[in-house]
Amino acid sequence: MAKVTPSAILNQIFDYPERFGPREKVKLCQALASCGSFGSFYENIVSCFTSEDKESLLSHEYKKKLQGYSIGDRFQENIEKSSDFSFQSRLTLLELDFWIPFSTIFRLDKMNMAQGVETRCPFLDYRVVEMALNLPDEGKLNTKRNKDILRRLIEKLLPSDLQEKGKQA
Repeated sequence: MAKVTPSAILNQIFDYPERFGPREKVKLCQALASCGSFGSFYENIVSCFTSEDKESLLSHEYKKKLQGYSIGDRFQENIEKSSDFSFQSRLTLLELDFWIPFSTIFRLDKMNMAQGVETRCPFLDYRVVEMALNLPDEGKLNTKRNKDILRRLIEKLLPSDLQEKGKQA
């Protein structure tokens, strides 16, 4: 169904970081087709590459090494092992285990150290992470406004002219 749905409608339904284009529709369709397990769905939905991209990018030797290994299976194991938490918290743990250390922090370190700048990640302090994981689900997700808890805190602490100030160097 997603294949024949116009992109403009998908843009209204999904809070996707970019506008839906042909590649995003292919990725969404592949993710929906892999709904057999959450791990394979998650692998396809967060990947930058379509199945065809992966097939053309990986060498034959590397594909042989990967036989029997699936990142989707790793995602599935991770989700199942944290079954004491709510689903939203389990997704957060998945991000903490896979996305943040290997993408976000890696890029941050690489770019800043190339310029001789030392950076801090205050929101990755273990106390902040623990507090965020223990918030009730209603406090974690607001579909009308992102970073809602942080924005409400800023509204209490900062003057109004500083509350919506954009990013700057």
